[in-house]
Amino acid sequence: MITTKLEVMKMKKDNNSNKLIEFDIDFGGFYESIHSYRIERDITSCYGVDEIHDMQDKDYDSINWQSIENQYGKEWLDCFNTKHNTAYKFVGIESPAEYNFQTDRIIASANESSIDLIINEASPELIDYIDDNSQSCSGFASYYSGFDNVIRNKAVFMNYYTSWLTTISEDTSYYMEDFQADMSDNKLIAI
Repeated sequence: MITTKLEVMKMKKDNNSNKLIEFDIDFGGFYESIHSYRIERDITSCYGVDEIHDMQDKDYDSINWQSIENQYGKEWLDCFNTKHNTAYKFVGIESPAEYNFQTDRIIASANESSIDLIINEASPELIDYIDDNSQSCSGFASYYSGFDNVIRNKAVFMNYYTSWLTTISEDTSYYMEDFQADMSDNKLIAI
């Protein structure tokens, strides 16, 4: 079968439109949050203690926190996707070296073509939200000020978009009300 130049150009365009864009979702992080409380609740229940600091050192040291946080992040994103009728893919958890300026974030991905669709169909409320929240202010210098500048970087746009979705939801803490840390899975316990 002979492939024409036009078909090659179309295939390249299709491949580019299916390019995955990775972006952060601010879900509140694990540092002193409802999320850390839920994880600790399940762990203490599993070990039969009231508080995390009541655990024996060897038990505490055997917990694979990164695996549990990844499990939690995947389930949180599944709940987010269900709530907002989205299909973002879980990539991982990004944790800062220090928690004084930011907290943990979920890294997700989406097809560039689906992001373009969101941008093209942006509601006036979303545009206003991005215009208001992307402005420089005391302690924050914005690289992308206003909707028209934000959409130039699709990852930055998705940060604002997912933040807007959680803002318009009445309560996002219920997302993980039924979370259960699977402590029987060897991946969650350090070996």
